[in-house]
Amino acid sequence: MAFVAWPSWPCPDTGGTPVPHRKGIKENKFLSFLVHCPNCGNRSVYEFRFGGEVKQRPAPGAPEVDWVDYIYTKANEAGVQQEWWYHRSGCREWFQARRNTLTNEVQESFFPEDKL
Repeated sequence: MAFVAWPSWPCPDTGGTPVPHRKGIKENKFLSFLVHCPNCGNRSVYEFRFGGEVKQRPAPGAPEVDWVDYIYTKANEAGVQQEWWYHRSGCREWFQARRNTLTNEVQESFFPEDKL
């Protein structure tokens, strides 16, 4: 029996030719990428924990609807976005990175206090 890593299905757009299950991985066949830690340098993404998109935190007395929006609503944009990352297998520091979500290229990483 053969092991199939990613199932495929006939696609009407390609005249019935099977296409990979994960459409977003056309040019880049690898899921891993490097994240630049401002403290430790370039490391495998597997050393980090993704902390989510950088968003403006509501004021402490803000209405509940603002907090629900802050916690549960994600922009999930295709393209460059600013994100939180935690270096769990290294310096154990939180930092922010600007990453292109289409290519997983990390364009810039920094500690938030350095950008003030």
